[in-house]
Formats: sequence, C-alpha cells, structure tokens
Amino acid sequence: MKSLLVGTLGFSVIFYLNGEASLSERQPNKNEQSAVLAALRDAKPSLRNYDIRSVYDFASAPDGSLYFVDGRWPRLVALSADGESRWQHNRRGIGPGEFSFPYRIALSPNFEPVVLDIGSRDLLWFRSDGTFVRRTNLGLPFAVVSDFAVLAADRVMIAGVTTDPRGAGRALHAFSRDMGWFRSFVELPKLPADVLRLWGVGSITLASGSSVLFAQKTRGGVLEVSFDGIVTRQLRVDDSGLTNPTDFFKISQNNSGGSQVTFSDSLVAPGQAIPLARGHVLTSRLEGTQVRLTEYNGSGRPIGSLVVGQSGLLPIAFDSVSCRLWVRRRSKAGLALGQLPVGLAVRRVVSTHGGLSDAKNSDGVGCALDGERRSR
Repeated sequence: MKSLLVGTLGFSVIFYLNGEASLSERQPNKNEQSAVLAALRDAKPSLRNYDIRSVYDFASAPDGSLYFVDGRWPRLVALSADGESRWQHNRRGIGPGEFSFPYRIALSPNFEPVVLDIGSRDLLWFRSDGTFVRRTNLGLPFAVVSDFAVLAADRVMIAGVTTDPRGAGRALHAFSRDMGWFRSFVELPKLPADVLRLWGVGSITLASGSSVLFAQKTRGGVLEVSFDGIVTRQLRVDDSGLTNPTDFFKISQNNSGGSQVTFSDSLVAPGQAIPLARGHVLTSRLEGTQVRLTEYNGSGRPIGSLVVGQSGLLPIAFDSVSCRLWVRRRSKAGLALGQLPVGLAVRRVVSTHGGLSDAKNSDGVGCALDGERRSR
C-alpha cells in the first residue's frame, strides 16, 4: 500500500492511494435495497489521514468541500473535494475568527460555515473562503448545547437545555438571524438536571430550509421538526435496550466539595441522523463497540441495516447532487477521511407526465439511490 506524506497548513496528511476499509459484518440485507449501506459494506476508498487531536463535527457543501472543527486545538479546517486543505482558523481567544472550544459546525443557506464555540457560547459566521463575518451569542442562557442547525434566512435552531423560563423543559429552540428567541418545543425527557446536562438531548441536521431532523438521545425516534415547532415526520427507530442515563452516570461528591462522575462500561444510545436523497434518512445507533446504521425510505420504512465494527467506516455527510458519501474510519489514532459514490447522479429531464425527475435543482444533477431513471 503506497503512501505520500504531505505537509499542509501546520498539520500532516498521509494519502493512501489504495486504502481498504473493513466492516465487522457484511450485510445490509438479502435484497440489497440500500445503495448507501451496500456501498459502505463493499467500500475500498482512498482515504486521507490527518494529524488531528479531537474532531467534534463535520459539514459538507455541494461543491464537495468539507469543513470540520477540532475542539482541543482549537481550529476550523476547510478541505477541498479531493481532501486538500484549503484554509484554517486556529487562534485561541474571543476575538474575530478566534475560538475557545469549537464544538459543532453547520452550513448557512449559502453553504458557508457557522461554528458553535461552546467555550464562549457564541456562533461564529464565516465565508466559504475563510473570511470571518460576525459573532453572535446563543440568544438564551444554556446549561448544555448538544447541536445546532442554520435554516433559511440564517435562522438558527439549537438543541439544548436552557435555564431561561421561555424555553425551560424543551429540547429545541428557534431563533431569528440576530438570535432573537422565537419559540421552544419538544419536551425534554424526565431526568435529573445534573444527568441531563451530562447526557445531552440529541443531534440535529438540516432536512430542508425550514426543518431539521432531530435524533433524540432517548426514546421517541427521529423527528422532522419545522421552525414553527410542528413535527412533520417521525421515524420509529429501534428503541429496545437503550441505556438508562441515570444508570450510566454515577455522580458523587469528592473530598473538596466538588462532583465526581464515573461512567458505566457499555452504552447503547441513538446517534446522528443523516438526510439522503428523495426523503431517505440514515440513522445510527451506538451498541457498545459497534455502530448500527439503518436506512429508512421516504415512507419511513427501514430498507437496510449494517453493523460497523471498531475499524470500519462511518458516514459523516451526504451530497445529494453528486450522490457521494463522506466517510471516516473508526479509529482513535488520528482522522481518516474519504468519499464513496453510492448511486446514480441523474440529470433533470421532463417525465412522461409533464413533471420533472428527482434532482436537486432544474439545471444540475440529482441523486437516484435506487438507480432508476424516473423519466423516459
């Protein structure tokens, strides 16, 4: 296996020209209904290895760019579609373009990076070329922030626990472009306050310009929730055997009067949901040392499942224009990233019924995960 060592912008990159990924089980099902999971199962992608300390989140743009935040460095890194480093911000502080602890990242409607700095409790807005634009606060005081998303008109949705009476007891919180509070919704689970702060509420990803997919950290499945707080869709995922948060954390007082937290050995919990093409959704579930991925079609029916072992590949983002999946290798040693083609990218043409085939826009290409061209 050949490799090329390249130094870029202060961190080293190893490019594996003929990398190979292995999965713990070779599924997803007998009928091969899931093109995404079949691609993951059979994957032999070229991967780039990055010397990274602690990556906490990723976001991908339609031009193939990938952004990630490295919390403990701290820094924001922009990669090109072929994995080359384009630019980065890595200064510690609370000034323009500086971070305390970048924790989550999302893209604006113009596909530009927005970073949640959990250390300063701010959002930092950037241009796609790395130019810093503005810094805004979170709009409410939060005890914990699990995730966020940016919707149309730069409106913001935050998943977290706030101490403000306007949003207390709710998991999702909607804000205007200037972070003026709009409303809060989706009831929080009944957990002790200290446990809830440690456990978090779940992850959110953009489903449309006006809604997000909310993968709850407890029972209840994956919800598609609009900016107005309306649940427009619910995926009934496997809730069996989930870890009880009050059993997972053991909180005790130490001799100095502070709190000491210990953890159980095993964890079964829902993970992030990734929107695919044509209303499909890829969900994840942590099961001890393994991760179970399940794809649901536009009707909410599961069409395939795949178990990823400790050295396998995990999806981190999907591009519905090029029909490619960004993946990372599960490993504690650095970060390895690559892309997988998972279906046909078909051009938008007129159908026999006078409508248009499934595509992202009228001039570009779209993704047909089942490989079928709807127009003839």
